[in-house]
Amino acid sequence: MMNVIKEETIQFSNQKEHLSVKTKLESDPVYASIRWTSDDNKYEITYETEEITPTIGYDKRIKVLLLFKNPHPDSVAAGLFLSEPHSQAFWNRLFEVDFNRNLLPLLNKRDWISSLADTLLTGKYDSPFLYYFRCLYPFPTRQFADLQQLFAGAPSTYRREILGRSLTEFTAYVEQNGIRSVIVFFKDAVELLGGRALSASINTVAAAKQGIDQAIEHGDDSLFWQQNSSFRQETKDELLVYLNMNTRAKNHGTHLPKRYFTYNLEFILRDILKNSPAPNKK
Repeated sequence: MMNVIKEETIQFSNQKEHLSVKTKLESDPVYASIRWTSDDNKYEITYETEEITPTIGYDKRIKVLLLFKNPHPDSVAAGLFLSEPHSQAFWNRLFEVDFNRNLLPLLNKRDWISSLADTLLTGKYDSPFLYYFRCLYPFPTRQFADLQQLFAGAPSTYRREILGRSLTEFTAYVEQNGIRSVIVFFKDAVELLGGRALSASINTVAAAKQGIDQAIEHGDDSLFWQQNSSFRQETKDELLVYLNMNTRAKNHGTHLPKRYFTYNLEFILRDILKNSPAPNKK
């Protein structure tokens, strides 16, 4: 099995902030499943996180990054994004997209986690897209609020290592890998990366569903984008950032041929395909 799991190290601003986080990791059961080690002399904590960067060489497929907020420690322990029981249906929804249906049989394997990890890492699958997976904030916690609470006593380190460094490393990652399209699954990311704020009152899941209903009824994807124009933003560096409904809504829409989450992904991927340079189309 190729390895999705990697190690990252946080350098703390001072001993006090290092001790604050280390003490919580040692004593608070909320953080019990996180895999980490500490170097007390250097004020560092090294932890396990996850990333899928295909190892394939030159490839004409369109590169798409699926960007999540931060990993779940149980999925990190299992060896694959969204492999903890409450999250596994994400993979069904992703592979029910027309472009990805040939990947569905992988989910029926007894060793589906290792099989899927190997497939995504090697890039050996038939699709017009080559998928990358990454979290904006790589430190794993069960909820993002748990991460904020973990670093409550280390504000300087949090600003530099979690907020600042994560954004810098994201920018370097997309440039290094030649990625021009990013699908994000949390509202803050499209605002942070795209630079255009969404309405403070908007319920993004409800807005996505309304747009999907209109598009399905009239057979016209453009109706989705007309209603949700801010869900697609282009950065000054010509990076296209798309907002998909969050993963908690992945099973909504049992009355439809496909779930809303899958339709949302299909509309985004069709838009990426339409706007990609012609040589990359398959």
